[in-house]
Amino acid sequence: MACVNKNREAILHQIDKLRVSLNENSVRFKYVLVIGRNAEKDNSEKRRAMFAEKSDNDIRVMTYDSLVG
Repeated sequence: MACVNKNREAILHQIDKLRVSLNENSVRFKYVLVIGRNAEKDNSEKRRAMFAEKSDNDIRVMTYDSLVG
C-alpha cells in the first residue's frame, strides 16, 4: 500500500486511457490479499481471527479457494 500511495500520480497517469469518460471521478485504491487455502484459514480460531482482523473497507483478505470456487 505504501508503494501505491507513494506513486499515486504515476499510477493514475498510467491508467488515464482507461479513465477517459470517468476523469472527473475520484480514484480510491482497494487491495486484495490472497493467502493460503480455506483449510489453512479454518484450521484454528486464531487464523480465522487474523483473516477478519486484516480485512477492512480497503483491504480484503481471501483464500485461493474463494477465488476459484
